[in-house]
Amino acid sequence: CLDCHKEGEKGFEAAGKIHAELAGLSTTYANAVAAQDEVRRIGMDDVDIGFMLQDAHQSLIQARTLVHTFDPARVKTTTDEGARKATEALEAAAAQVRDFHARRRGFGMATLFTTVLVIALFLRIRQIESR
Repeated sequence: CLDCHKEGEKGFEAAGKIHAELAGLSTTYANAVAAQDEVRRIGMDDVDIGFMLQDAHQSLIQARTLVHTFDPARVKTTTDEGARKATEALEAAAAQVRDFHARRRGFGMATLFTTVLVIALFLRIRQIESR
């Protein structure tokens, strides 16, 4: 855009707005992909997150195509939809990570309880045998 448009021109301003929208969506999408990778790494379900990211990626592709309309409003509509989907994916990933940690705490508590029970039974059996 800078080859044909100089600062202060209407085309330059439109290009700046379009660039900002695309950069915002790209950043949000990249963050959501990183969050999905974390969900995969910890072994949680990422299928729904993947579908949301596919929709966000599709919006990113459409927005990049809409650059050629030179209409920042049309690009913004598409990038807003993509950002919404990417944000949903981020929220779903965060929920999966929270669920993972809750499960880990629950497993730890169950393990602790079982260990205490086994030790108590061992000591009780020793006490009975010593009589």
